[in-house]
Amino acid sequence: MLVAFQVRSLLERPKVNDIARGITVPVVRYKKIGTRPFSNIGSGWLEDRFDMNHPERATLSAMEVCNQLIHNYLMQTWSEGKSFAGMLVFSDYARHKWAYEFRIGDLIQFFQVFATESSAAISSEWRWDEKKQDYVVIRAAGSTDT
Repeated sequence: MLVAFQVRSLLERPKVNDIARGITVPVVRYKKIGTRPFSNIGSGWLEDRFDMNHPERATLSAMEVCNQLIHNYLMQTWSEGKSFAGMLVFSDYARHKWAYEFRIGDLIQFFQVFATESSAAISSEWRWDEKKQDYVVIRAAGSTDT
């Protein structure tokens, strides 16, 4: 969760280039079923609230991955043998929509992108956003961009 917060902080500021910003993570997602919410009290079993029998392959953006981990409402992990293999997670916002299954190897690869110097933004282009009343980055280039 702490690494996800650090990565999100880099993403919110023009500290990483567009290549790193565009990284996605493969996930398996399970659709929320029924009208009963997954809640702190009386939440029931995951199988009662999510369609665990019909997984869907999807990808999440870098910001979506970070937000699921930072704002997790539920985080359930599992092992394969003696190895930490994966986690099922959903944020307080997504608990009414999807549960996401992450493979730990995929998360490690994702975080490694931001740990390398090549992900750094060394130049950027900005545009005024009237709605935000602030400048927003429209391009962040790294050392390998041409």
